[in-house]
Amino acid sequence: MNILDKFINIGFRKRQDGFWLFYPYGIFGRGYKVDSHVKRKINKFLKYFYPSLTIFVALGFVVNFYVGLGILFLAGTAYFYTIRKVLSDTERLKEGLSYRSESINILHNLGISTIFVLLILSLILLTGSIFYYQRNQSPVIMMFIAFCIIALMNWIYLIYLNYFS
Repeated sequence: MNILDKFINIGFRKRQDGFWLFYPYGIFGRGYKVDSHVKRKINKFLKYFYPSLTIFVALGFVVNFYVGLGILFLAGTAYFYTIRKVLSDTERLKEGLSYRSESINILHNLGISTIFVLLILSLILLTGSIFYYQRNQSPVIMMFIAFCIIALMNWIYLIYLNYFS
């Protein structure tokens, strides 16, 4: 299983009756009960969406902050519309996810070694952003620094769950 499949599988939970629970918005929304056919459709969409999102948003932010935000907005709209269309005939669950259960699922899907790699990458990005902010005090860089700090806190929490919980 490659890293993209691991990230895609974070949104799914297998049930004993053969159905899958899919949480398209993570802890921010309720889940859906889907069969294997719908799961394959979602997987196919996400295998194209995630890499495209990463490339286009990164290029957009390189060009201009507002171009990056525009691309992020359009991508979010495309995700929302496509997921709603695919899930239109499925049963919506009454309950959502807790942060702790989602964190345990992320840890289970990615593994502790991937979490450590993400922690190191976040530290590198944070350090570089702080150095860059000292020369160019931009609000965009400040927001990126805040994002890196939130990511670091999340990776540290996952490591805590793995070793101390």
